[in-house]
Amino acid sequence: MQIDFEKIREKNIEEYGKGTRHLSYFADIYSTRTHFIYELVQNAEDALSRRRDNSHGYIHFDLHEDRLLVRHNGEPFVEKDILGICGIGEGSKIDDYTQIGKFGIGFKSVYAYTFFPQIHSRETHFEISRFVEPFELNTNESPFMQADETCIVLPFDFTKPIPEWAFRDLITQEQAVNEIGDALRNLGARSLLFMKQITEIKWTLSDGTTGHFILKIEKEKQSHRLVTLNDGANVETWIVFRKTESLPDGKDNHNITVEVAFLIEDGKIRCAQNTELVVYFPTEKQTGLGFLIHAPFKTTKARDNIKSDDLANKRMIEIAAQLVADNLEYLCKMNLLDVQSYLTFPLKPPTDGFFRPI
Repeated sequence: MQIDFEKIREKNIEEYGKGTRHLSYFADIYSTRTHFIYELVQNAEDALSRRRDNSHGYIHFDLHEDRLLVRHNGEPFVEKDILGICGIGEGSKIDDYTQIGKFGIGFKSVYAYTFFPQIHSRETHFEISRFVEPFELNTNESPFMQADETCIVLPFDFTKPIPEWAFRDLITQEQAVNEIGDALRNLGARSLLFMKQITEIKWTLSDGTTGHFILKIEKEKQSHRLVTLNDGANVETWIVFRKTESLPDGKDNHNITVEVAFLIEDGKIRCAQNTELVVYFPTEKQTGLGFLIHAPFKTTKARDNIKSDDLANKRMIEIAAQLVADNLEYLCKMNLLDVQSYLTFPLKPPTDGFFRPI
């Protein structure tokens, strides 16, 4: 299908104005510049969820001295994806908070490092200028990707003159390479734990250093799954319980899935560290628990915290609390509990009232 890039540009100029500096707000709402890595993984997860086949999903990061390449094997871009990535809340996910995020807002985070991101997806090739204006690239193929991949190219700022609409200073080559490299090193295999489509994350740095994370489902049942996370040096085993419930939200009901994950070491449940609340990826909201809670909570625009007074969020926490209680007996029957295991569970009322049901 032929995509009319000029029509999309004209529509966006009418929608957002000839000046786009106000859109820089969305490129600077995260606590760290490298948060865009999570956003791109999440966008890949959504693209992979639309595939018709069940082959394993992956995302690869290739960091070079002048650019970052991000490749995944999700469904190729179509016009509605271009509208979403070049707009604010324009994508198909705008009314469904069970999807990972608002595509347009999340993608704006790449502008922390580049002013001219490129997308190469099968036969579709384009570059985005001024946040919302796509320009078709005159190429039939991209040297950066395989035939069945989508490749996002983030050229670092020093590769082009600074545009007149720039909202920040230039990021130097050294800054970009060092910051993104450090973020990829710290990504961690747990980034895969609650993914449904992506089973592999691989990164390669400009100095040749590599990292490779693999998720393997060891056992899958309707109510739970047993998974291993392998980063090449260590293997973690988790048992993840889940429950799906229909929740009202405005005019619609959404089927949401709440999950709680317990770390298993030497055949027993053990208290996990770094257990921030997870909305596909960790937020900055501390739970004080020894296990992980994951659900499609409604978050702030920066996705670093959640809306504690939202009725749907409160219901999701209640579901998580019931999941923990309902599965204690199962953990006992499976001989996964000993005295030390109970350090995993909350024995005192939490300081944050949002987690009181747990």
